[in-house]
Amino acid sequence: MKIRCVGGGPAALYFSLLAKKAHPHWDVQLFERNPANVTWGFGVVFSDETMESFREADAPSYQAISDAFVHWDDIHIFFKGEKFVSTGHGFAGMQRLRLLQIIEARAREVGVGIYPLDPYYERPPRRPAFVVGYGSVKPADIRAGVAKLASVLD
Repeated sequence: MKIRCVGGGPAALYFSLLAKKAHPHWDVQLFERNPANVTWGFGVVFSDETMESFREADAPSYQAISDAFVHWDDIHIFFKGEKFVSTGHGFAGMQRLRLLQIIEARAREVGVGIYPLDPYYERPPRRPAFVVGYGSVKPADIRAGVAKLASVLD
């Protein structure tokens, strides 16, 4: 199976990682137009529930992401000179670039090919079975996409 992902955002990287991990015999490649260590956006925040999904999907990337996150349980609201605290939420946040670096390193580790793409001069190799684009980084959604693709193809 040949899968080509165009765009190296968190969702495409994570999809590539999970697809290759679940199906090592698949030829999974990702093409990104931006240079290494460049991203658009500032930071990402995930709930404790999402972090648990990361843990279930891929423990090594979960650990690296967890180690890089800043975690908090309370939300502080300041209104008219008063401080209000809402507890028990459980969130973690980090720089978007660091998240991309972690997922990219893990994707390469499991065998995903990651290549630059100049939209004016280069194209992904011809005849992939699927070209994937993702707009969600929810691990459960991505795992479901990998499973659905596998059920159709294997």
